[in-house]
Amino acid sequence: MIIEERASTHVYRQKRMFSKEELEAIEHLCVHEQPPYCNAACPLKLDTKAMVAAVAAGDFDKALALYDKVTPFPHILCAACEAPCEGKCKLRELGEGVSIRELEKAALRFGASPQKRGLLRKKNKKAAIFGGDLFTLFLAGELSRKMYPVTVFCKEDGYDAFVRACAPELPEEVLTASAKALSRMDITFVWNTDPAAVFSEKVGAFDLLCAAYDTARILFPGLAVDEAVMVCREHKLITGKTEGVLGAAFGAKKAALSADRLAQNLDPANTRGEEGSVETRLYTSLEGVAPSKRISCTDRDSAMAEARRCIQCRCEECIKGCAYLQHYKKFPRILTREIYNNVSIIMGDHMMNKDGVSYVLVFKLSRFGRNAADVLNSLQLMQDFGVNLICVEDGIDSSKDAGKLMISVLSAVAEMWSNSLSFPFMTDSMRPSFPKKIGIWRRKSESAIPLSGKRSTIQTMPTSCPAF
Repeated sequence: MIIEERASTHVYRQKRMFSKEELEAIEHLCVHEQPPYCNAACPLKLDTKAMVAAVAAGDFDKALALYDKVTPFPHILCAACEAPCEGKCKLRELGEGVSIRELEKAALRFGASPQKRGLLRKKNKKAAIFGGDLFTLFLAGELSRKMYPVTVFCKEDGYDAFVRACAPELPEEVLTASAKALSRMDITFVWNTDPAAVFSEKVGAFDLLCAAYDTARILFPGLAVDEAVMVCREHKLITGKTEGVLGAAFGAKKAALSADRLAQNLDPANTRGEEGSVETRLYTSLEGVAPSKRISCTDRDSAMAEARRCIQCRCEECIKGCAYLQHYKKFPRILTREIYNNVSIIMGDHMMNKDGVSYVLVFKLSRFGRNAADVLNSLQLMQDFGVNLICVEDGIDSSKDAGKLMISVLSAVAEMWSNSLSFPFMTDSMRPSFPKKIGIWRRKSESAIPLSGKRSTIQTMPTSCPAF
């Protein structure tokens, strides 16, 4: 038993079963949410398990959409990927594993390409790519997806020639499909140009500079590249040496993330998260699983049959032996968190929710918090003590998943609207010259006066809620 003192609107003492550090250590023992073996092996973070399940269900469109998320050139990747996911397939312990590469090819053959929606605006930072190789081909696609205006300077005279120069060993049909995909991207090409010769005169016109590794060595002999972020820090040049198709695709993903950091004047190594392949602690029992042989994916039915060989790796050892977990369809980690929160409320000798309040009722979400962060933080605090929020006019109930999503969206929109309304409130010393028809106050004081000509007061929510 731990008794700790917390500070809120009141100072109170709180009894807990154990500290949050101990809670996280207990939660860490549960491996239910660990990634499957094939997912963990893929450095591109492809959700292989979900893609195979989609093929097994005959939903080739969904399978292709999942595969298309991880690369701008799926034909090139599935044609020559080294497929580390197949080597980690759990079925290999019994015999032959699932042929994941063949299922990827089946998704490309039988699935419809996902429709791209232009919801994002072009970014202000412009990127230039000098030279062509497999790394810069993938990088051009990645930067285009991130909505950077991209210009490529290369020696070739067209899309087909450029793709062939980048990946000459690939089959003709793969090169043709990839060249067609490249032509549909919003990328500007400057053909028949020596990249190294024009680098010095073009460098000042772009914010992000990228180069093929051979071109970079010509420009800066002896350059040192940080392979972890694919950046030559001395010259702020995005480049790097990669091996194989998967290595080039992964290097391009790392380089595109570094481009984001450099565009924001940040260290390329800043907050990158977990990149590349990872180790998984998942345990999957093969009890009752019979060995089987691979099925050649020649048509839709054979591809679906091959995908159904997948056992959809997951850990259910605790669920198998517990009727409670089976009934409520929960796993130990999430149940541990729920018990911890509930017991903290029951055992707590504090003022939070002492009257057993279940809901806080407000007329509109805008009356609950000042901005999105305030709304979400207050809501999280309430839900930690079993209290939910109901907004009458907005029709929102935070006890439901749809209500939580709606609160996140509406609070963000409310914050954007609030920021847009902050312009009219300014002191006289800040006020610029406006036409007479707008109506300008004469200088009487340094107090904030709205442009509408009427004084107003801004009401703020109290720091504590009476319900607590």
